[in-house]
Amino acid sequence: MPDLILDVTSGLVKNLSLPATGSDAANKTYVDTELSAVVGSELAYIKINSTGTSASATSTDGIAIGEGAIANGPTNSVAIGPAVSNGASNSVKIGSSNTNYMFLGSEADLTLYDGSSSTSTSIFVTGTATNIDLTLVPKGTGIINASSKRITSVADPTAAQDAATKNYVDTTTTANPIYVAIAGDTMTGLLTLSGDPSANLHAATKQYVDTTTQPLDSDLSALAGLATTGVVVRTSTGTAATRTITGTTNRIVVTNGSGVSGDPILDIGTDVVTLTSTQVLTNKTLSDSTTFFQNQTDTTKKLQFELSSITTATTRTLTVPNASGTIALTSDTTLTYFKANSTGTAASASGTDAIAIGEGASATQTNSVAIGPAVTNTIANTVRIGSSNTNYCELSSSANLALYDGTGGTSTSVSVVGTATNINLSLVPKGAGIIETTSTIQPSADNTYNLGSPSRRWATMYGVSTSSLYADLAERYEADEELESGTVVVFGGEKEITMCKKSNDTAVAGVISTNPGFRMNDHAGSDQTHPLVALKGKVPCKIVGPIKKGDLIVTSDCPGHGTSAGKVAEPYTAFARAIEDFNGMVGVILVGII
Repeated sequence: MPDLILDVTSGLVKNLSLPATGSDAANKTYVDTELSAVVGSELAYIKINSTGTSASATSTDGIAIGEGAIANGPTNSVAIGPAVSNGASNSVKIGSSNTNYMFLGSEADLTLYDGSSSTSTSIFVTGTATNIDLTLVPKGTGIINASSKRITSVADPTAAQDAATKNYVDTTTTANPIYVAIAGDTMTGLLTLSGDPSANLHAATKQYVDTTTQPLDSDLSALAGLATTGVVVRTSTGTAATRTITGTTNRIVVTNGSGVSGDPILDIGTDVVTLTSTQVLTNKTLSDSTTFFQNQTDTTKKLQFELSSITTATTRTLTVPNASGTIALTSDTTLTYFKANSTGTAASASGTDAIAIGEGASATQTNSVAIGPAVTNTIANTVRIGSSNTNYCELSSSANLALYDGTGGTSTSVSVVGTATNINLSLVPKGAGIIETTSTIQPSADNTYNLGSPSRRWATMYGVSTSSLYADLAERYEADEELESGTVVVFGGEKEITMCKKSNDTAVAGVISTNPGFRMNDHAGSDQTHPLVALKGKVPCKIVGPIKKGDLIVTSDCPGHGTSAGKVAEPYTAFARAIEDFNGMVGVILVGII
């Protein structure tokens, strides 16, 4: 059997053989081997099934929870809910069926699917109460895309980067005009145009007027010399004549005036059609706003085509569906709600301006919305969306969002989890508003998450009391070397503290903390450069024995170790009292810092 080695400097027992009986000491190899046997196998997936169809999680690291749930994406796919199927990698699909679910993609895109598998990727937030608005904060230089929709209820801007409302722009430009008003304003300078006019209401340049009117001077003189009656025709520059228009069968005849030979004839073109009885218009164009269809019996009944608002050189198409029915106008007041039903029980929207979508959905109050099979909304000015009348979310008239479980109870919490850097979701109240809770705030796992960070600290925390899992109060000091927990240190060395090396040192600072309950000066450095020194409380301490409970602890000649001074110590040398007995040579015990 090899010799047992006790290393006084490191405090380690070395060259220990494998244990043979239950009371034998265990070495590192034995412990590591046993732990590996217990936790070495991984849980490749989790399946939670009902008594019906089993869940299937064939994806690598996939999770399927619920009767008939399937997680079959290549990797990391999650499917939660009855019959929910997720074949996409790195994504989560949660719902009550495979057509009513939420989908979280690999880039944290959240999509809500309704019963017909259509998507809604927008979150609408409205509210009028002061300081209760919710702000969506994109990452970095990302934007908030409103999908060509308006943003309403915006206050007038007060800073340069604030969004401007229509009212603010209208009011500002009226008080400080940047244009010439239609009436009452005077232009004191010249108006410079970029070119000649091309439409009737365009302003004309001097060059255009001069060029256009010069050839007309002689024409005006010629017109002044006409003495006969009829239609005046300009036959050439400076020459004019009159003509007479007469009607004959199927044609209009223009008779020349003096000085013109021949009889020009104006025929009705082939595109002009006179309808008598029942006829078919083939490849004909109705291109004027005054074109209309007229009732043959009552000529006061007309259908006119208004085309003046259509942009030049643009064709607009009116398509008639292959079905019989009535085309409702925007002014039709009889269509007060919309109902979308399946082949089963019809939806019912009996409330004023109510909306009910889904088989058996019912919206009975003013401005109430019910979306989902059998979802019933009996509260005015609210929205209910769900897969049934006991599984839905509700948005109240004050923009309060409530989630209802299968028994009708509510869950008013929003849980946000994520591991990707800078992709967290922030809840940002409006102005000086606060985030308020009526219950306990706690992490999802014990001793795992922090409140704040070294670079994002809270300013001032107010409370009645605090609680800590660990015992000691510690402060960071700069050390001249990296020190282990439990090491006894003194003020000295090249930095602020160093390992103790002599007995009864009056420069003793304390013990390097193992798990401090309260950290002071925590931003000074890391555990390697600025270890936490326990100043008060219970802490593990390296010692040289023997020691009795209650003994005063002072520094020893063994580097980094304390030792017993009995019940009385030299002045300013004791830094702790032993909390437990120790009969060995070198070890670690709990001490109370004094």
